[in-house]
Amino acid sequence: MFKKFYISTLLIFGLCNLAAQNILYPSETSLLELQESLHYFLSKDVTAGTRVFILSTERDESVPSMYRSRVEGLIAGALAQTKFDIVYQPFLKEETIKRVESTDSTFKVSNQSSYKMDYGSMRTLLDSMKEYSIDLLLASHLYLSQYGLILDVWLIDSKTLELRQTYRVYSASIENRMRDKAEVQISAFHGTAVESYISREYGNSQALTIGPELEQIFVDGARLGIIQPILRSSNILKGGFLLGIENTYLKSFTDNVYDINEFQIRSVSLGALLQIAAVNSNKGRDILSLQFYGGLTKTSIFNTAYSVGTGANIRLTDWFSVFAMSQWNTQLAIQDPFKQNINYQTPQLCGGISVHI
Repeated sequence: MFKKFYISTLLIFGLCNLAAQNILYPSETSLLELQESLHYFLSKDVTAGTRVFILSTERDESVPSMYRSRVEGLIAGALAQTKFDIVYQPFLKEETIKRVESTDSTFKVSNQSSYKMDYGSMRTLLDSMKEYSIDLLLASHLYLSQYGLILDVWLIDSKTLELRQTYRVYSASIENRMRDKAEVQISAFHGTAVESYISREYGNSQALTIGPELEQIFVDGARLGIIQPILRSSNILKGGFLLGIENTYLKSFTDNVYDINEFQIRSVSLGALLQIAAVNSNKGRDILSLQFYGGLTKTSIFNTAYSVGTGANIRLTDWFSVFAMSQWNTQLAIQDPFKQNINYQTPQLCGGISVHI
């Protein structure tokens, strides 16, 4: 009876201990964050060579063995959409073969690596790498700490075995990096205001005045923005500044005074942006965001217009998005070489693309 109680106690203790350990094990979300962190660095890597072979991941005793193959798959995923090409060679996959050797007193277990079995020397291995035109070897080691998973990655020259690049990534770093990172946004857009009164004055004489006429006005522009998360604990709210250049013009204009049949006003703008993420990915990246803009436009030292606008931005990739916006402007005017005015009766409706750096 005591023996059964002892065995039951050990079994319960073992299950409780295993459950406690499982609490510390990384979740699938942590693994994906690890992949995102590694992809962030590999996408910017400039190491010479593109064809890479992924060596088997080493791990600490605290990391379950099942995470070895899982992390190798994540590393392969991190290499996607980078300059690197993965070379697959199943016979080079490292495996441990266990052989039990019997002796007079006890059993002896010997471990062998498939590298040692398939290749008698390192030179033979290097020659095989050269035969398959492999440029780089990717070695990795996985740790588990109280802060999450830690993955060390080394890029090694396959011809000389020289270490070319090293990275250390953390499973919890991707979200913090995205929250703390200031983003540079370069945008280009085209738009139109359906109804606007335009006029041109060559002098004080009414005979030298054209308009006002109700016309459809078009605008082409580009903006450079710097956007930073406002709250360190959240990626939902961002703010920043925008610097832009615009060309507002009329496609067809008839000048019956001097036959200058081109109507356009060039300007520079400066404004502030507030962005609210309406839909976020599970990594904290904004997929759909609403933007509110306000600023001033200068056509000359003495001429200033003001504008407010709102829009929606759809993030297609990490670095590319499309957007649509509605912008209301006060009177836009220039004095040199002659007076031109645009009085907007409807807001500008614009669409464009953005590149995120």
